Amino acid sequence: MATGAALDIPLFPLNTVLFPGGLLNLREGPPIDLHATPGVFEQLSAGLPILPVLQHYCGVRWHLVPVAGEARAARFAVGGFEALQFEAVAIPGKSPPYAAPRGESAVGEHIALRVKDHASGGRLFFAPGLARVGEPEIEVMRDADCLIVDGSFWSDDELIATGLGRKRASDMGHLPQTGGPAGTPGMIDVLCALPASRKLLIHINNSNPILDEESAQHAELKRRGIEVAYDGMELSL
Repeated sequence: MATGAALDIPLFPLNTVLFPGGLLNLREGPPIDLHATPGVFEQLSAGLPILPVLQHYCGVRWHLVPVAGEARAARFAVGGFEALQFEAVAIPGKSPPYAAPRGESAVGEHIALRVKDHASGGRLFFAPGLARVGEPEIEVMRDADCLIVDGSFWSDDELIATGLGRKRASDMGHLPQTGGPAGTPGMIDVLCALPASRKLLIHINNSNPILDEESAQHAELKRRGIEVAYDGMELSL
């Protein structure tokens, strides 16, 4: 991340308990400053013990982000980015296969990140994994200038319809673009109802037709003012 007169944020795979694998790519570098909730720390120490492995390679400095139990949000600071205000917010999710117990995750195992630039006032909401969007999520998304959210699947039965799997998007904790379970609004409808000036989808599964820029689905997103994030993309707010 970099900040100045504006909020300039390269898109990178922010880790929650859903996406821990990227941490291993950092093992040959300097010690890692890991900002994590208690639930994420527990899963990465026991359920999928990546942190003990990293400790033997580069070392890990864990910084507690106190989102757990009744505490559904917490602000925290990141060294070197004093001009930015960070806030972790608990969001709905499903536990990954390595977690025990399975099912709905505990508070703090899945978070979204809110970032505010003190200089420009720009606000970002970042949630690469989002099982559903209810009133609590709408409330925190409404004041963002930029929304970067879960774009994993176009439809709930995408993997089944393409013969790539047997699970629905909702089974894996992802709200598809075109409608959730039991007729609930999909991500497109959610985003179109919010006032943010930039709306992007990230963490896109390779089965999702929006990756094809010539597809009808990609054209539909463009018509609705929704962007598809890409590697190396930078945003200035």
